[in-house]
Order: sequence, then C-alpha cells, then structure tokens
Amino acid sequence: MFEPAIRPATAADIDAIAGLELAGLGAHAWSRVVLQAAIDSMIVLDDRSGYALVRITGATADLDRIAVDPARQGRGLGRRLLEAVIEIAYQGGATALLLEVADNNHAALGLYSACGFTRIARRDDYYGPGTAAIVMRRWLARGQDRASLET
Repeated sequence: MFEPAIRPATAADIDAIAGLELAGLGAHAWSRVVLQAAIDSMIVLDDRSGYALVRITGATADLDRIAVDPARQGRGLGRRLLEAVIEIAYQGGATALLLEVADNNHAALGLYSACGFTRIARRDDYYGPGTAAIVMRRWLARGQDRASLET
C-alpha cells in the first residue's frame, strides 16, 4: 500500500491546505492569508491529503492544526502526521505538546488519547454555543521525572 511521505509545506501547497481546512474544519477553517503566514510551521503529506501546523515556543509546542482529506480518513494518515508533529516538537526542544479539540470530535479524542495525550482543561463554548474545547497535553521529555516538568 502506498504511504505518502511527510515533508515541510511550501507556498505551492497553500491551495491544497486551504481546501483541507475547508473540508475538515468548515466554519472554523483559517483563511488562505493566515495559512500562508504560518507555512514555515507546517508539514504536509506529499500527496497533499493531509497537513499539520505546530509552533514551538520555548519548552511548549502547540499543535494548532491537523487535517486529513475526509475521503482518506481512517487510514492512519492523521496518526502519521501526529507522530511527526510529536517528533518535530521534541527535536525543537519542547518538553510538552498542547492541543485543543472539540469535545464532540470523538475520533480525534481517541487518536490523541492513544498517542499519549491527557485531558488537562475544558473551555466551554470555545467552538460556539454548546461545543467545548478539550485541552490536552503530552509530555515529550524522555527519561525525566515528568512531575518536575509541571513546576
């Protein structure tokens, strides 16, 4: 089975990324202009069927976006992108990776939990009335006392 490679996104990927945003995130999709400004923080599957955006600020990294073409979901592409983001954050010196996910996005919640993320907060009505955001964290430090990272 063909597995698309993961690579840094370029300006040539913006149209495909904007399409993934719209297809996967609908009303919450970012504009092409916002995506263009963040291109240096993105990775993309080389067939452009998925992408992710991760920002690293000191010891904390944030997974701001991750999307896979709805027609290609359920094939492990989201997990591959997430694993790449985790490695990028770790290699970038972060000790924790944070994300927000809609409380009704059960597939994403399951994926994040399976990849070691834990729920740390809830933001009511974050995605609109009745849809909360679940804030999740995964520690990235290896071989360290994770309790010491919380201080």
